[in-house]
Amino acid sequence: MKIPRKSLEETLIFLLRLLAFSLPLYLILSLGTGLEPLQVAFATQSNYLLSLMRFEVEQELSMLSVSHEGDKQPFVFVISPDSTAWKTMLFLAALVFAVPRVRIKYRVIGTVTGIIILWTFNLVRVITIVHAENAWGLETALFVHDVLWELGLTGVTVAVWAVWMVKAKAFRYPSGLNFRSRSSAE
Repeated sequence: MKIPRKSLEETLIFLLRLLAFSLPLYLILSLGTGLEPLQVAFATQSNYLLSLMRFEVEQELSMLSVSHEGDKQPFVFVISPDSTAWKTMLFLAALVFAVPRVRIKYRVIGTVTGIIILWTFNLVRVITIVHAENAWGLETALFVHDVLWELGLTGVTVAVWAVWMVKAKAFRYPSGLNFRSRSSAE
């Protein structure tokens, strides 16, 4: 099966735009821009949700100390810049804006909605890590943090982008390919 030239050109345009829209990520990383306000906001929301779940939480800026009934030693952790999922959110925005021939309205809606979804999933990530530490200990919490949620957040990002592509009608089969079933072609 030969892929039409137009499809290859569109793919190249998408990749070049993705590269261009990813430049802010590299700029922020190279400048070492402080993300303390974002870290504190995320820690405050995590504190609130964990408190609703009857954990005892103490917060100092982006550091949380979490304990549960009868815990001898609290689980202390810091919401680092990477823990806010800012890179994932920025990459989702780059993916959305890289897709050619989509109205700006759909790009903005997709980006804002996607960021809200990723922020929410990231809060769920923190809560599950705290629950894992409380139930099974620090090693399990680190595994959940380092492996499961790393893959999970990537999967959610791709899924959000794919749903946006369908909703924005950005996904089209290449014009030269025919995907009709054999029964309908006969």
